Amino acid sequence: MAYREGAKVYATAHKMHEGHLAKLGAKRFSIEPEGWLPYLEGKMDVVVDNLCVDGYESSYRALTPDGVLVCNTGGHAEHLIQRESNPDR
Repeated sequence: MAYREGAKVYATAHKMHEGHLAKLGAKRFSIEPEGWLPYLEGKMDVVVDNLCVDGYESSYRALTPDGVLVCNTGGHAEHLIQRESNPDR
């Protein structure tokens, strides 16, 4: 949906999913933050993190000052957390 509305979409996934993600309009990066964070740090308006590979540290670092992090690590609605990257505003 975001891509159809004109957003740039990035996804972390195994290389075997790259073709499928490209068909959906997403650019694939490796799951490890060191593979994508240098390119996206401070540039993301929204990050949806379903893996939490590093306690959300890289997800927060990817956000713009007004960006939003959406976390869903448990697969259940009660685990959905939405937080702003700048809690002092």
